[in-house]
Amino acid sequence: MYDPDTAALIRSAPELPDLDRESLPDELSRAFAEIVSARVLLRQGVEEPDGLNVTINFAKRLAQSYEALVSIDPRRENKAAAGFVAATAYQLVYQATALSADTRPNAFLGANGISPDISAMLLFLVAEASADASEVARAIRRPRDSRLQSELILHLIWLARGQVGQIADRTRVSMSSVVTGSGAERANAALYYRLLRGVRALAFALQGRRIRGMADPIAVFAEVKALAAPGADEEIDELHHGTLVVFPGPFHLASLLIAAGSALLEGAVVNLPPPSGVPPNRWQIAMKGVAKTRPYLWRNHKEATECGYLENGTSSAIGFPTGAGKSTTAQLKIHSVLLSGRKAVFLAPTHALVDQTARDLREAFPTASVQGERVDEFGFSSGEDELPDIMVMTPEACLLLTHMEPERFADVGLLIFDECHLIHPDDGADRRAIDGMLCILGFVRVAPEADLVLLSAMMKNTDEISLWLADLTGRDALALDDAWKPTRQLRGCVVYDIARIRELEKQLRKGRRNKPSGGAPAALKREMTALPSGFFSVKQTWASQLRSDYALVPLFSDPLPLAVNTNWGLTPNSGVVAASIAAAAAETGIRTLVFSQSIPNAVSIADKTAAALGQCSVELTEAEKRLLDIAIDELGDADQLYLELNEGKLAVQAATHHGQLLPEERQLAESLYKRKGALSVLAATPTLGQGMNLPAELVIIAEDSQYNADAGRRDILDPEDLLNAAGRAGRAGESATGIVLVIPG
Repeated sequence: MYDPDTAALIRSAPELPDLDRESLPDELSRAFAEIVSARVLLRQGVEEPDGLNVTINFAKRLAQSYEALVSIDPRRENKAAAGFVAATAYQLVYQATALSADTRPNAFLGANGISPDISAMLLFLVAEASADASEVARAIRRPRDSRLQSELILHLIWLARGQVGQIADRTRVSMSSVVTGSGAERANAALYYRLLRGVRALAFALQGRRIRGMADPIAVFAEVKALAAPGADEEIDELHHGTLVVFPGPFHLASLLIAAGSALLEGAVVNLPPPSGVPPNRWQIAMKGVAKTRPYLWRNHKEATECGYLENGTSSAIGFPTGAGKSTTAQLKIHSVLLSGRKAVFLAPTHALVDQTARDLREAFPTASVQGERVDEFGFSSGEDELPDIMVMTPEACLLLTHMEPERFADVGLLIFDECHLIHPDDGADRRAIDGMLCILGFVRVAPEADLVLLSAMMKNTDEISLWLADLTGRDALALDDAWKPTRQLRGCVVYDIARIRELEKQLRKGRRNKPSGGAPAALKREMTALPSGFFSVKQTWASQLRSDYALVPLFSDPLPLAVNTNWGLTPNSGVVAASIAAAAAETGIRTLVFSQSIPNAVSIADKTAAALGQCSVELTEAEKRLLDIAIDELGDADQLYLELNEGKLAVQAATHHGQLLPEERQLAESLYKRKGALSVLAATPTLGQGMNLPAELVIIAEDSQYNADAGRRDILDPEDLLNAAGRAGRAGESATGIVLVIPG
């Protein structure tokens, strides 16, 4: 399930006795598949699988060994590989042990050590795996019996989640209020308090600021490490590594902070040099604003900026995978253009994406004017002569505007085309592809000095596209196609035992002989049940036919009903199977998206899932209430909504999402799905797969084919459609490892 770069990172971890590093990525993937299976089955009353204990023991040894190597030498050359493997192993241990635990234990920072979740969080930061670190941070529970521990852990959580602005804004606790006791107890508290000050100094440094007397946070951590282990720099032959640790807890935390802090500072957004033509002071101010919520860059962002991506006069073709931070990449380029005194146009392929992108950009650029505009038969609604600072529209709207009002593009310096694979035609009659291409050509005609940025996870020929952009603009163009992404996916499909399928087909043949006319009787249909399993690839792609590259794990303890068509053929009954899996997953706390190819099918899956999960009663937030009021005003009655409510409260745990929802109704469903304790399952049509930012831990693709009315048959979906839907599984900061299940037709 790991991309090639991450798999290579894992294999480059330090050598350990009896460890096959070459197969380690596959072993970690297989362990995750086993845990996912056990997580669902335990809710159905199945006992914990025996193999889990083997997985737990293996992961514990792996985690502790590699953590020790990082702690002993936080500046070691392969610290990122050791840190990533150790943290991943700790996550596997937690996920496996949590299956039989009612609650997660509190994190701790003690005199003799720190809790594994704190270690895992910092080790992921060492490996620049901020998405994983953020996921660990979201689950950490702070202790209530120690103010110092609670405060320091809170600061570490904010650091891992990139919320350094929260750290800077928080009032610092006084030393006298938390450093208490006497002797060793007081010394231990003083060391942890010094680390708290160091974490605050690191947060300030990541925002381009400094605390007086603490310009170098890494020096603070090194100071604590030295104080916690007197004689650490002296050679003592009798002791391994020459160190006598007096305060193991502070020593260990200081070591991890040296490694993590160094990695974060290397990728700090405030350290980005200003692009040519941008005043340095204005660029620094802008990057400080970005750093409050997004203080450090991912590795693909750093590589792009090092190649000159932000330079004005440079266009780019970007083929980053879904979830690899294309939005951040685009927003950094927009900063560069706005600060050079020009404007930006952002193209999104659907009206739903136009609305969402405009909302996201307003939040990212609070002082800029951002407008989402769509064209209809009456033209544009805006009466202004000039475009706003950032204009978001569909390619068709942009094409029309470049022809009708070309003068409005005079000061535009950037065109960003998201999901630009739209310009690749499915056939010669693909009108949207033609309009998309004409839009680009028309834009270059009216804004010849502007940069072009084409974005798509489906773009596999970035070199070719960048050469075309260079020829089109007469300036430099980059090809950026790093396959790395901060999250990963375990991809599988629902399968059944072939012996059971043949047995059912035999029953159908016998039944048809007894009833030569008409369809299969209801009693026979009820007998068509089979036990579903998940067949997962431990590789990122299904490119191998080796059985060892796949894991077969059970999904249900009881058989699920299959269906019989009018020709007495056995069919997957995908709607019922998808709803059953979604409901079982939701009961374990797995947030789920189900994709179907039609609105009626999506609604049916949502209804079946809601019925299986039972009723709920969830208060709406004030913002959600406003959206609800607008939707009811538009429709005239709350009963006309697709969302089921009871006295103004959410009454179900599953809902639907599709293109026929009112904008406010769609935003309400998205808001309820994003927040914890509301919607657990969203059944959606492909509209949601096209770049909508609604992450899930599990994505179920209920149909891998779509009815072709012209041909009178069902056609298998194109790979990009499947990958777009699958791309919603696992999102940075939410769930670093996503699960994808396809129900084959």
